[in-house]
Amino acid sequence: MINVRTVNNGERDALPDADGRWIVYPGERVDFDSTQRNANREICRWDAEPQWYVDGVNIPLETLSGLVYRRGSSQPFLLKLTIEHRGVFEVQAEIDGVKSNVLVMTAR
Repeated sequence: MINVRTVNNGERDALPDADGRWIVYPGERVDFDSTQRNANREICRWDAEPQWYVDGVNIPLETLSGLVYRRGSSQPFLLKLTIEHRGVFEVQAEIDGVKSNVLVMTAR
């Protein structure tokens, strides 16, 4: 399962709109977390680092992809994006061949 870890390094919490989409704004930095945990919230074992997808496309580091810019990270389980434009996009991860939940984001 992935989640929104932080917006602008903790300046605010991401909140969902009436449709369940997470609200963000151009210029904000949004970090997503894919750290795998079991029912006891303990970190699980993995074989390969996660692959991150924005709108179904695996975008490489430091790439502008439509609405977002993917920043680099020393932690592969974190996806760090800068919101560039208004619009709606989806974020998903895949770890060891298992796809995560999809987070729908709306940049206003």
